[in-house]
Amino acid sequence: MKRSLSQFRFVPLALAGATVGLVGSSALADGSDVGLIAQGGRLVTVEAIGEPPMQTFGGPLRVFGVELEFDAIEMLVGVDEPGFATQDAAVLGQSIGFTFTRALRQWNVGLGLFEPTTFTMTAGRVDLGLANVTTPTTDVPTPLSTIPVFPDDIHYFWSLDGATDTTGEGIYLVEGYFTNPGGQLLDSLPVWFVFNYGLDEDEHDLAIDWVADNLVPAPGAVALLAMGGLASLRRRRRA
Repeated sequence: MKRSLSQFRFVPLALAGATVGLVGSSALADGSDVGLIAQGGRLVTVEAIGEPPMQTFGGPLRVFGVELEFDAIEMLVGVDEPGFATQDAAVLGQSIGFTFTRALRQWNVGLGLFEPTTFTMTAGRVDLGLANVTTPTTDVPTPLSTIPVFPDDIHYFWSLDGATDTTGEGIYLVEGYFTNPGGQLLDSLPVWFVFNYGLDEDEHDLAIDWVADNLVPAPGAVALLAMGGLASLRRRRRA
C-alpha cells in the first residue's frame, strides 16, 4: 500500500518465473510492493499487495519497473515506491537493508541496451531517520540505511539527481540486493529497479525485457512462461 510523499505514481512490472523454487521473476500486477520472505535461510523477493497487513505471495520477483514523475512543489524528479513488506515470521521485525551493487545505468534507445550515465539516484527517508544515500559512481557496493520490516509497507524515497521538468528524460537501472544486518538470513539474489522518466511504455517494456534477457539468470522454460505473462500485463496497462 502506497505511503505517498507526493502525488507520484507507481507502475510495477517484473519478468520470468513461476514458483518460489525457481530463480527468476514473474508478472507483477499494478499497485504491488516488494514482499520479503525467508526461503532456505535466504531473503527472497516476492509480490506484496493489499491493505495492511500486506499480503505476500507468489514466486520470486527480481525485476521491477517504476515510473518517475516531476514534482512541481518539491522541484525534483522522484517517487516513493516501491514499498517493502512481509508477513513471514522469520522476517518480521528484522533489520532489512538494500545495497547498491553498481553505478546507475541509462537506457540507450538507439542501441537498445544500458550504458553508464553521469546521472545518479538518491534513496532515503529523512523523516523516518533514514539518511539519503546516492548510487555509487563506480561499481562499488554501497548500502542504504536499514529499516525494520513489518506487515505494513515501508518506503524509501527515490530521486533522480539533477533532473527537472525539462531535463533527465530517460530510463535508468538500479541494481542491488536486500540484506539482513544483524540477522541470520542470507542476502537476496540481485534485484533490478527499472525507473522510467518521460519515455513511453513501449520503450520501458523494451528496457525491462533487456534486463530479463541479459541480467537475470533464469531457466529457458521460465523465460517462455514470462512472455505470455508480459503480454497479458501490457494489455492491462493499456486498457
